[in-house]
Amino acid sequence: MDKTRFNPGPELCPFDSVKWERLKGIWNCSDQELYHCLPNQYNIPGQICVKPNWVLKNYCPIYNTAAAKIDLIPCDSQYGACSNNDYRSNLVYMYSGCLNKTEILKETTTYTPPIVSFALPLHFIIIIIVAASLLLIFAGSIFFFCRRRKAKYYETGEYQLGQSEIPTGFQKTNDYLKSRVFTSSKFYEHAIGVLDVYRCITIVGPPGCGKTVTALQLASRKCGRGGKSQLYFCQTLEEVLTTAQENNDAYIIVDEFLDKYFYYPSTLDEAVESLNVICNELVIVVVDLICTNKRLLMAMNHVLDDGLTTILKYFFDNWSKDKDIKEKRSFCILVLAAFLGGEISPRNLSGHVTGPVFNRICCEFKCQSDESNTIENETEGKAKRNSNYECDELQSDKELFQTNLRLKSCLFRISRGQDDPLFVFQHSSLLRYVLVYVKKAKSDNFFIQNATLKVLLNNCWLEVGIIDQFLPGKEKTTLESPLGSVSLSTSATKSLVERIFSEVKDGYRIPDWEKHAFMNRKIFSDLWVKSTEAIQMQESGVNECASNTVRGNMPPTQ
Repeated sequence: MDKTRFNPGPELCPFDSVKWERLKGIWNCSDQELYHCLPNQYNIPGQICVKPNWVLKNYCPIYNTAAAKIDLIPCDSQYGACSNNDYRSNLVYMYSGCLNKTEILKETTTYTPPIVSFALPLHFIIIIIVAASLLLIFAGSIFFFCRRRKAKYYETGEYQLGQSEIPTGFQKTNDYLKSRVFTSSKFYEHAIGVLDVYRCITIVGPPGCGKTVTALQLASRKCGRGGKSQLYFCQTLEEVLTTAQENNDAYIIVDEFLDKYFYYPSTLDEAVESLNVICNELVIVVVDLICTNKRLLMAMNHVLDDGLTTILKYFFDNWSKDKDIKEKRSFCILVLAAFLGGEISPRNLSGHVTGPVFNRICCEFKCQSDESNTIENETEGKAKRNSNYECDELQSDKELFQTNLRLKSCLFRISRGQDDPLFVFQHSSLLRYVLVYVKKAKSDNFFIQNATLKVLLNNCWLEVGIIDQFLPGKEKTTLESPLGSVSLSTSATKSLVERIFSEVKDGYRIPDWEKHAFMNRKIFSDLWVKSTEAIQMQESGVNECASNTVRGNMPPTQ
């Protein structure tokens, strides 16, 4: 007898643990956790050795012999007790409402009435079939409507936020969930059980597989209407620690938290040690990174790197070299969005700081129209016409956000005000591909001078030459660059130092700057020290001159 296939019998599955354990011992599965006694889709009880699944509260497991899997059906309390919590399918004996139906069916089928055979007219049979079809359609419509209302209430409802708003990276997914009906899956049902038991779950997979969607669906279950928790979004373990200490019942989503520690490696051990103190007490954490199946993840990464990189390079090449000036300028808008860190608003095209960057991008990718070049060369007497043209061109560029199909396929408009819309990349991985493409297509200096400091610090990596690998000291800790980072040549180190130093000198503060991976590179740290010493000498010289001036203007002593 194949015990991995559904075998009808006994006449009734037991409701108590003693009889259940006796049947389990007689059936003797290879693993005792695999034993199940439950009805099939025809309400016939039977036994089978199968991996247990998580069952939602107020649901019962049945074995679908056609699909060869465990399915869930609503539990009817008129037959007995139903579960108030999620449970494993191999514990179904604890809930008589899931097994008692077979006993009632047995009692009601002890008497078999005589079979009466009679023939119906053909037209009457047709009427019955049509009526039954209409009834099924009506019942399906009601089920769909109820499922949709339930999904919007339970799985995609409004969250009880512990912070001011949902981050832009999650806003796109949240808008998606609000506009679509939630459909459960084995993965989601298993994630519910893991989260309830361990209060911490790790979701992994390639870009676009549904990690963020699942995280928000789980959040809706804990933080939706009627939930007790408040939803928080964090990016580092330090933020998790602070949030957990200030909020006793927080549901925290941490998205790609290891990205920071690639660039601040010395801070990871301290953060993990601090987090271990509170992780087992009150915090529920959903982390979107680490993969336990390293071979599977490596295989996925190879497919993505080889496939997506080739496809996107071909896509960007055709886009940037398109003869249509609007297509070229829409590509320049995409580059500006990447240089700004993945978020862009139409007002950035004419901003005090970002406007000149957009103009330099257009010049570099030759996105300026012939009419624009002609107007720039005209005399001062036509300055008014030039100004009017620039206004028209700017308005045309802003319209590209809504009209250009290529740009719309890369950028997503999140739910913000109509007067100042905000657009983000369809996926964070696409931002990295654009940055890498622009760096390879143009020079390192162009990238360094136009990307924001946030992009330079969190998405770039300094190459390590062959000679550097044999140098003693910190160089050995920074040989490998993170996957998807922009690799800058060693010759661009001076430009990188000057760019970062200029903004720091103007008041930009970089937390834990001394622990950043750039400072581990001896060539970078030496140039940084020289720049610091130069500015200190300059300031001391200015102070000395000022002191001498004051001393020279002092009245002579009596």
